[in-house]
Amino acid sequence: MKAQLERLALAYQAAGLSASEFVSAGDYHQQGSGTYFVGTIGEDHVQLSTLGPFAGCWREGEPSPPDAPVLRLLREQGWQVLDAQTLGTVISGLNVYFFGRREPLHVSDLVFYWQD
Repeated sequence: MKAQLERLALAYQAAGLSASEFVSAGDYHQQGSGTYFVGTIGEDHVQLSTLGPFAGCWREGEPSPPDAPVLRLLREQGWQVLDAQTLGTVISGLNVYFFGRREPLHVSDLVFYWQD
């Protein structure tokens, strides 16, 4: 993951996009741990999964617009950017403990998992 984040930093710097440092979900939430890193690139809040090359991008609480520069940048760097439909898909039968419950979860909760 460290090497992927370093390559991404070089790419967004070369593209002239500002970004924050990416931190683990546990550091971001100031407790626990998780399966992703969190940061911003340009106007977009970005989550990068450690479970695979999956990325989720949001702007003002909604999925980033399809023409957001960050989406192209991430795809060029080998990340599979998950769209709103995929992130919202509910998966049943996995029995994952998630904040005190064991219910079907959205892809966004399964891929970008954090627990204190």
